Amino acid sequence: MFNRKEFKKAALESLVGRWKTPILSEMIYVLVSLFLYLLIRYVFVMMDLASANSVLAIKALLLFLFFFIFYYGYLICISPVFKMGFKNVIVKTCSTNDFVSFKEFFRGFKTFGQSMGAYWWHYLWIFLWALAFYLPFLFIMIISIALIVTEKISLAVIGIIILSVFLLCMIGFLIYKLISYSMMWYILCEEKMWGPIEAMKISINITKKNCGKLFLLNFSFIGWMILSILTAGIGFLWLIPYMEATNYHAYKFLRDEYYDLNNKNCVDSIENKTEKVTNLIEPLRES
Repeated sequence: MFNRKEFKKAALESLVGRWKTPILSEMIYVLVSLFLYLLIRYVFVMMDLASANSVLAIKALLLFLFFFIFYYGYLICISPVFKMGFKNVIVKTCSTNDFVSFKEFFRGFKTFGQSMGAYWWHYLWIFLWALAFYLPFLFIMIISIALIVTEKISLAVIGIIILSVFLLCMIGFLIYKLISYSMMWYILCEEKMWGPIEAMKISINITKKNCGKLFLLNFSFIGWMILSILTAGIGFLWLIPYMEATNYHAYKFLRDEYYDLNNKNCVDSIENKTEKVTNLIEPLRES
């Protein structure tokens, strides 16, 4: 039975005395991204200030281009590796009782292609689904604005209501897709030989009919999220590993349930086929 309390309890038991590596991994992943982003913003502001002086403006522009390329190079190549490394730390922490070395965080570099493929395959599908909803949303919005301009208020109100419902449906569907793809990281950490496409298919099958339960599981951390915000984000250093570990234990439960069901179906299928063959052979034996 899917039990949120049991998953949270198992997550805390996995992390007791072993918070150090997950927290350090998360800090590197978040702080490097934040530092580079702030650096880009700082150079952008300097460009604004230097715009009066052509020489300084050119230097600032070159500096901005350098950090811009460096930042997006990091997002494209290194961020996927760090994400896979953090997931790997969580998987090792929750699946073994041994001390998890900080080296596990850098294991993503050994599976660089897999990390890159998983990251961009995942976000490609999210982008395509978002685009599929965005275009009709944009079309309805333009029509609603046109109706307001032409003072057809009653029709405009209907358009705005449709737009609001459509927006809520779009957000709900994207959350559903994010949850259905979310288990692929744990699958890839456990099964190094599998690719992103296979991992995503299995993730979709595992989470089928369980997306609502997984949403409620993550939503149950809302109180801790608010407290973490009140601590200027410091609380997230403990909360994110806790949430990830909880999700991993939920994944293990769903994975085992899925494999057990598949094995049972295979056995039932074999038994049915055997029974059919027996029924065909019996009359021949009697004759």
